[in-house]
Amino acid sequence: MKYAMGIVIGLLLLLLVACGGAGSQSMGGPTPTVEELPEFIMVYSREGGIAGFCDTLTVSREEAVLEHCGGEVTSIPIEPAVQEELTKIVQQYSSFDNTSEDNPGGTDSMTQQLLFNGVGGETAGEQTIATLTQIATTLIGKAASP
Repeated sequence: MKYAMGIVIGLLLLLLVACGGAGSQSMGGPTPTVEELPEFIMVYSREGGIAGFCDTLTVSREEAVLEHCGGEVTSIPIEPAVQEELTKIVQQYSSFDNTSEDNPGGTDSMTQQLLFNGVGGETAGEQTIATLTQIATTLIGKAASP
C-alpha cells in the first residue's frame, strides 16, 4: 500500500514538474512563506550499478520515505538544518527533472533521477542538483544505519 502511495506521489510530482511547478512565482515576485511551499519537495531514484540499487526516496517538508524495489519502506525524519536548506532551495529555484547515468550502456551503469518541485524563478545549475542529490543520498544512508 505504501509502495503504491509512493508511486502515486512520484507521478503527481512528475506532473507538477511538467506543468512548471505548483504555484510557481515569476521572477521578482514575493517569496512564498514556508506554509505556501509544496508539501512534496523532491523524488530521487537510483537504479542499477554494481550494487544493484533500486531505491526511490520521496522527500516532503518534514520527512522522507525510502522505498526499495523489494517492497521495504522506511520513514526518515529530516533534521531542522536540512529542512531549512531545502526550504531555501525550493524558494529560489523552479521545478526540474534531471536524469543521469554514470556509465551509459555499461553492464554496471547506474541511473539516477531527481524530480524537484520548486517555486522560485531561477533555473537550478549543476551545483544545486549536486546539493539535492547529496541530501538524498545522505537521507538514504541514514535509513541504512541503525
